[in-house]
Amino acid sequence: MLTYAAITAIGENKVSDLAKAIVNAVKIGGITVEYPMKDLSIGFANDYDPNYNPTVGYLYYEDYSDATNNNIGNLWISSNAQSNVTVDNDSMHGNYFHFTTGLDAGNRGAYCNFFTSGENINGNYIIELDTQLQSGNIADRSVSQFVITGNDSTWDINSGIKSKYILKLDTQTVTSNSLTQIWYINDTQEKVIIPYDAWVHIKAKVNTKNKTIDLIITNNDTILYNETVAMTSETGLKGLYVLRGRGTGFTKVDNIKVKESRETIATYGKDNGDGTYTTGAWYDYTKYYSQILSQNSEIKINFHNWSAGTNNAFNYAIAITPIDSTAGIWESGGKQWHLRADRFNCSTFETFYNAFYPTYEVEWDWDTFAKMMSDSEIELTVKRSKNIITINATITGNDKNIYHYMVTTEAAPENGDLTLYLGGEECYLEIYDIEIC
Repeated sequence: MLTYAAITAIGENKVSDLAKAIVNAVKIGGITVEYPMKDLSIGFANDYDPNYNPTVGYLYYEDYSDATNNNIGNLWISSNAQSNVTVDNDSMHGNYFHFTTGLDAGNRGAYCNFFTSGENINGNYIIELDTQLQSGNIADRSVSQFVITGNDSTWDINSGIKSKYILKLDTQTVTSNSLTQIWYINDTQEKVIIPYDAWVHIKAKVNTKNKTIDLIITNNDTILYNETVAMTSETGLKGLYVLRGRGTGFTKVDNIKVKESRETIATYGKDNGDGTYTTGAWYDYTKYYSQILSQNSEIKINFHNWSAGTNNAFNYAIAITPIDSTAGIWESGGKQWHLRADRFNCSTFETFYNAFYPTYEVEWDWDTFAKMMSDSEIELTVKRSKNIITINATITGNDKNIYHYMVTTEAAPENGDLTLYLGGEECYLEIYDIEIC
């Protein structure tokens, strides 16, 4: 069975790409079955849910699955090239917006405003989308732009945006009759090479307080750009603007998603921008986030857990050690409690209380645990009372369901401060709220 999220490869071709193509072909009626379906079925395995609503949890979501050439004008507007605003589809992407190449005399622009009733997205948020960009090729008259706009962005529809934007990719002026793959970022000399024949994924984590975006642009598993850049907009998110370069220029857009993102207090691990995450050694607590866990105290931490979704062990982990533990490193003598998200214990204060193992209460399905945790929200509470430590977690999983998790041990030392560490293996944690009681 091929699954939509499969990562197996056949030669240079990923099974996930083939499965995705089949799924989208089914969605748009591109597969016709000529034989009775009595003993045959198309399976999407664990990642398919007929009741799944992809828009849940997003401030804005558009995949153009319901768009047609008759109604695309309700989403995208071009003053001088509306006939070039179209909906296309293919087996890999399904429906997508396409601002097609034109035979007109100059550059042409189009825009899409996400909101029409005065809504405004301020604060921190993440916007991501898929796009294919091709520049114009007429010398001195073929600048192309792709812009994430703010509410203070203005433009000459056929000349582009000069200032006030969140993200601006700009080919600048073409000086020879050829395509360019160089796109300059936010009117600086920073640039990214975007292949003109490839779809790329843009993910921008916007911090409105600092006026910065953490920008990741990828082509499948290849990272094209991964840096923090300054934005010039002073207001909330508005939408998208594109300028099509004269001659061969066009823009395709699909899978626009906007969701809230809180101000991060601390992070652990590294987001590689390609769906993988890396950390140091699992036992090196010096790299973990830490807080003092005093006697009769309680610590509450809210954080987001990112992981590849392929291995139960590769998620957040908690360690609790005596405050004088050697350099914060796991000790084989078992003087600490190391507890993974999947409840595996490396040790539970055995030196102090002779291998008294914890009790557990969990609500998840082990077969889907790794995927459920891959993009999950965690509300973690660690409570210490004498020799008893109780860890509670409320997990909002990648599947949008809520799970509960409780682990209790009576093996902790009664006296002295302990150190609570939060880290893990091959994961990325964004910590955004801490309360110490």
